[in-house]
Amino acid sequence: MAGWPAFRLLGHDGPVREGGVLRIQERVGILPVVMFFRHTLCDPPHRFRDELIHGPFDHFVHTHEFLAAPAGALWRETIELSLPLVFGGAPVLRRLIAPRIRLALEFRGRALARLARDGSLGAETPAAATEED
Repeated sequence: MAGWPAFRLLGHDGPVREGGVLRIQERVGILPVVMFFRHTLCDPPHRFRDELIHGPFDHFVHTHEFLAAPAGALWRETIELSLPLVFGGAPVLRRLIAPRIRLALEFRGRALARLARDGSLGAETPAAATEED
């Protein structure tokens, strides 16, 4: 998500593995929203899943799947989420959050396509990297 203006990587536990935690901040207007996700499934090269363990959602499960396709691979993401009524519930989720998530996923899709084209998609990243590193 490097380059997404509202996103900040706070830290992670290194490469994706079951039990690893990803810590991010997403700015919504002027409000910083901190979220922690735990990787609950790691089945390379087919899929991995992360689930919210800290943040504003009642439920947030994000699954990444990589499927064989004639031109290489198909990347598919599914997100199951619900927002508590105290934060506006389903209406806020539908009108504000879902469109923002779609934009973020489209942004990341374009970034991944660029990385795949220039050959750096599989490059190693240092463990516990943060935005400040």
